[in-house]
Amino acid sequence: MIKFTGNDAWFLPNVHKSNLSNFPLNKLCEGSFTFCVRVKPDWDNMPLTPENQYTYWGGIMMRNGMHCGLVSLRTNKEISVSAEIWVNVNGVPKPITTFLTLQEKDKDKWLDLTYIYDKTKNSIKLYSNEYNHFDGASDEQKALYIKLLKQYLEQNGKNVHTPEDLSEEKRRELPKFLKDNGVTFKKEYYGVNSAKLPGQIIDYQDSWLWIGCANGFGNCEEKHRQYLHGNISHIGIFNKSLTENEIKIFFDSCDEGFDSTDISKLNPITYTDFKKRTLYKSFDFSGNGNHIIEYNPAWGAL
Repeated sequence: MIKFTGNDAWFLPNVHKSNLSNFPLNKLCEGSFTFCVRVKPDWDNMPLTPENQYTYWGGIMMRNGMHCGLVSLRTNKEISVSAEIWVNVNGVPKPITTFLTLQEKDKDKWLDLTYIYDKTKNSIKLYSNEYNHFDGASDEQKALYIKLLKQYLEQNGKNVHTPEDLSEEKRRELPKFLKDNGVTFKKEYYGVNSAKLPGQIIDYQDSWLWIGCANGFGNCEEKHRQYLHGNISHIGIFNKSLTENEIKIFFDSCDEGFDSTDISKLNPITYTDFKKRTLYKSFDFSGNGNHIIEYNPAWGAL
């Protein structure tokens, strides 16, 4: 897991200087693509000031320039996430954005976000978290769920009485524990929103991918850098429009470990859990060599 405090970022360059990537980022927009990220925005630490008109944008996964990707947004009225891309409309660049507004009671929860650009449909789509619920579950299933939940809570400490009392790691492991012991769920999404694009997307071949901001280049104005406050534990980028079942496969693997599923079938260009890393990079599990690099301010302008 990586903590972002409003002045740090990681990145993937559009091309590798040594041609070590099997699928460089500059090829991504030739067809459909998908961004997936598990993120916990720190909404309370996003500064709202007269200077920013009480509105704070924090880039989660973004390609720089005319921004393309996922953003967290806090105002003095609400919290939300958005998917953004720019298109050419009669020769004029125009931003297209679709939002999902979150409930204040959910502000301390992890979000599993998915951004899809579908070239065939010429549209973008934004998914937020799945949630588990019983849909016409039998009395036996309900009883089993209650029994196992009580058992799991007791195993994790005498002061643990509800799932909210669990550590973040143990809370993420709970669905797998229930599933492995016979509880079945139907999964649905908190929110899905989409937007039809009125033109073709602009050329993003020269854009880098930034994790934790919208643009980390030294020549970028501060107001357009849009640094994130919060935590990110997993990311994935795919060279296709993922189906809902494929989205589920990726986020299930975040819970169960990347060794538990064959993510290679999803056409990944990179995915990482920020656990296997050196001092300056997090390793790409896809085999494409697209390791995510930590930006060091001491480098100066990139």
